[in-house]
Amino acid sequence: MQGLPTRASSSTLRLPVAVVTFDVFQSVALFILVVALLVVLLSHAVSRIRTWFCLLISVALYCVSFLLLAGHQTGPEPSVGWCAFQAGLIHAAPPLVAVAAFIFMVELYIRLTAVTLSREVNNNVIYWMPWALPLVHSMAFWVALLIGLTDTRTIERHPSGLYCRINQHIPPIFSGALVVFFSALMVILEVYTAIHLYRQRMLIKRIDSHKTEFPLQTFIRMGVITVLGSFAIAMVFIVTKGAEEGPLLNILPAMPFAVALVFGFQKDILLALVCWRIRKPESYKKLTSRLRV
Repeated sequence: MQGLPTRASSSTLRLPVAVVTFDVFQSVALFILVVALLVVLLSHAVSRIRTWFCLLISVALYCVSFLLLAGHQTGPEPSVGWCAFQAGLIHAAPPLVAVAAFIFMVELYIRLTAVTLSREVNNNVIYWMPWALPLVHSMAFWVALLIGLTDTRTIERHPSGLYCRINQHIPPIFSGALVVFFSALMVILEVYTAIHLYRQRMLIKRIDSHKTEFPLQTFIRMGVITVLGSFAIAMVFIVTKGAEEGPLLNILPAMPFAVALVFGFQKDILLALVCWRIRKPESYKKLTSRLRV
């Protein structure tokens, strides 16, 4: 299959540092995410909720989607087939991250309310939620790919050289609609969860001021998930209609790198890496064993 028509893109030729920086950040984020996943999977001392794995795997796939063009980001254009495949993954990556963040928040809410209200966790909902990931990703991927193949002239390497895209209206609109929908649901759920937890915290303090408070890291990660929604919306704009070069493109590797730092450098994961465990108060362990985020 012949390559795409070669364009004399001066921006591509003068951006080798940007290309290297972009690939390094994506690669480092991917490495941290994979290590964190392997530690949790192989360690008996570390456990996580089901959708934690979904979120990290989704962000790792996001990194892989962008790294597929490594080696073809400058110089001759990649083949139409390879560029179309990567462009489909690029258009599907933001919706995948958005839905993964949303179902993570749903499971977190289910488990937090179960802890605070002393009731059983609804495992049926938790079991079926991850199936939304391949469904949403496949929809966004095939919509972008099939529309791109109707006019292969719109399948192109981004002027920055960092990735391929399909320069038509429907793929970004479809991906953007999915991202906005799941991000809006996620923000609404997080606000509701925060209000619920605040009320429960006040109630617990009135009953027993010595009770252990909810772990701070849970709230921090809830905030990170909310920011993910904004990142995902920005990514849709940048990937499809955004700037051809400059600071805006730095957002693309910033999102997975932030997730890798917040979710990959957790204390128990780091301790598992050095084969050392720290003892926690029983009340704290009882709560976090049910949350595991």
